[in-house]
Amino acid sequence: MSDTLFNGFFAVPVLQKRIPKADKINKGILDNLDTFIKNNKNKKPINWCCELYVSGVGENIINHPNFLPLKEPVLSIANEFCELLEYDTVNYKLKIRDSWLNAYSAGHSQETHNHPDSDISAIYYPCASKEDGPLVFKSPFHDNMRCTPILKQNERNLTQMFVRPVESALIMFPSYLLHSVMPNKSERRVSIAFNFVLESN
Repeated sequence: MSDTLFNGFFAVPVLQKRIPKADKINKGILDNLDTFIKNNKNKKPINWCCELYVSGVGENIINHPNFLPLKEPVLSIANEFCELLEYDTVNYKLKIRDSWLNAYSAGHSQETHNHPDSDISAIYYPCASKEDGPLVFKSPFHDNMRCTPILKQNERNLTQMFVRPVESALIMFPSYLLHSVMPNKSERRVSIAFNFVLESN
């Protein structure tokens, strides 16, 4: 062992990956979006303080014909994420527990939260603009830290990270990671959220 070790213990893994050739998938979602929202009432949970349209947390929108083409590529990337983290996908099968649509109008945001009772969570953007409210990840230790002075920000010393939506991008992270959405400035910010669980075979 060397005299000096500089480790990154307890780093939080976040995977950002664009789904290739997703134009057709995105078009199918967006072309039918207004009709879908019109035919499916807002089921935003009563304990959410924010304003936005939510198709229904705890349901599985991915099995709806408009969203079904997204299922295979999302599961493929989720399995890749498990492989990178060396999760046991031999004795456990990765399953989409629930998935739902979020639509934010101008001024809408979402408070800080995480996704209990899941192993992995993800967010997919079928469209994006520079005016979309950014996703904010918060360090699991942010409440226990004072504002330590730093010379240069990096992923090892930040207490929060801002991520701009990118069209066709899937962002995947452990479900315990706290996150929020800053106030949206675009006409409509659209995302599809997922929760995954590893269940014994």
